[in-house]
Amino acid sequence: MKVVNARRKWRSLAQVVVLLAAVNASVSAADAPMAQAEPAKPIRIVAFGDSLTAGYGVKPRHAFPAQLQEALKGRGHNVVVVNAGVSGDTTAAGLERIAWAVPDGTDAVILEFGGNDALRGIDPKVTRANLDKIRTGRNAEFPDANFTGATLRNAGLRETDFTGSDFRGANLENAMIDNSRLVRTNFNGASAKGARFTKSNLEGASMRAFNLFMGGMRKARLVDTDLRGSNLFAVDFYKSVVGKTRFEGANLKRSQLHGKVDLLDDES
Repeated sequence: MKVVNARRKWRSLAQVVVLLAAVNASVSAADAPMAQAEPAKPIRIVAFGDSLTAGYGVKPRHAFPAQLQEALKGRGHNVVVVNAGVSGDTTAAGLERIAWAVPDGTDAVILEFGGNDALRGIDPKVTRANLDKIRTGRNAEFPDANFTGATLRNAGLRETDFTGSDFRGANLENAMIDNSRLVRTNFNGASAKGARFTKSNLEGASMRAFNLFMGGMRKARLVDTDLRGSNLFAVDFYKSVVGKTRFEGANLKRSQLHGKVDLLDDES
């Protein structure tokens, strides 16, 4: 029942979003009479999404991109619809591969993601942010956002501004929060087993009783950060900057902290 409700809740995010301006301009050009003797260059459309685009469980010719191409050609349009769907992809996975999945020379993109985010229980705010990144190429911003108790497992949150946001009690297991601004955030009581904070700025963050079991903070900035009572077992702090950071009562067994970390002062 929870999965059904999640699917209903996310149906709007799993719908096809078409860049109408590009498509309309391209189709209008195809409808206009061709004065040139040479054949017109085909309109290139990339269908970019998850299993709904890939055609999981059906033959390639029955997948949505192939059916769309056939329908458009049947109306006289010179088009090529490329199937760039990967079954199981989340919005974070789509963000990772957009650079090569949508090559230069593409005239229009059909964007379809969201269903797998819902099945994994990823917070809708994160999915919307990833879709916006894919669509606009701009980094997402969540200053002072409330993620208290949210489920962000396996979420891709790269290059995102979370300044002053509240993650108390959130589930961030295996999340990738790289190159992000996490200044003055509150991670008290949050669980982030296996999560990664590579090159992220956690200055002034409160992370008491934070569970980062076997996670990573490589090249992170941990100045004036409170990690008291946290589980930092086997955490990689390689080349991180640490200063005035509190580790009282924290489990630092097997963590790579000394010798590879830039300690700013004796209070670290």
